[in-house]
Amino acid sequence: MGAHSHSESRHRGLSFGGISNRQIAGVLIGCALLALISHFDESIARFANSLARRWWTLDRIIEFLASNELVKGGVVLTVYFFVWFGTGEPVSSVEPTNKRQTLLYTLLMCVPGLVFARAIAWVLPFRARPILDPGLQLTVGYGFDPDSLWHWSGFPSDHAALFFALATGMFLADRRCGIWLYVHAVLVVALPRLYLGMHYLSDIAVGALFGVALSYSIKWRALRLLILSPALRVLQASPALFYAGFFLLCHETGDVYHHLMTAARGVWQVMVHLSAN
Repeated sequence: MGAHSHSESRHRGLSFGGISNRQIAGVLIGCALLALISHFDESIARFANSLARRWWTLDRIIEFLASNELVKGGVVLTVYFFVWFGTGEPVSSVEPTNKRQTLLYTLLMCVPGLVFARAIAWVLPFRARPILDPGLQLTVGYGFDPDSLWHWSGFPSDHAALFFALATGMFLADRRCGIWLYVHAVLVVALPRLYLGMHYLSDIAVGALFGVALSYSIKWRALRLLILSPALRVLQASPALFYAGFFLLCHETGDVYHHLMTAARGVWQVMVHLSAN
């Protein structure tokens, strides 16, 4: 009996307050990984920011790339229109090709996808931007004003989520153009944000992975039908109405949903004011 009890105790291992040693080891490993990622993030942030405020021209170019929607969304949506109308399919066709369906699905999924990414940022613990962390002592580049970032958590990067989703959707529709949009997402979206200290590398990496998964969800047939069916019914009933909505969707996507977010913020403020009274 004693030998059996000893064997059972050894099999269970030590426990503290009902927590097994495996759970404790898992927590310790998780904490170590987080510390390693944090150290790596800080090292990359310092390295990427090391050239800031050395050359006025370089800083202004980087700031322009980070803030100008024409070179970000404008370029991407131009490629989308090029591929959309380059299929050889008549504009009035009510039975879009798989290529057009892939592009449409991506554009439609980006809206709830970005809402979900923002929700994650609100739910998770607030993560300050690198440029606002006094411990890192990063340099503010010429022409860049980081004050607007104080109230926006940096994890995950919604810009990375959006542009890597758009690049992935294009890659699934047209491999060559998709590769170019991946290059655009890295050079025009991701790197300027690292240089200016707007994001840590892990913010961008997680946002990018989320964006890729968002577009690859088209492989899930049930979700594809759920997202595309209403739009395709509108296309069949009224091509003019469909393309009017398609233009608005592309316009807001190219502008990174700035006007949509402004409108949503205004509605929210009105609702809060009314509920308070």
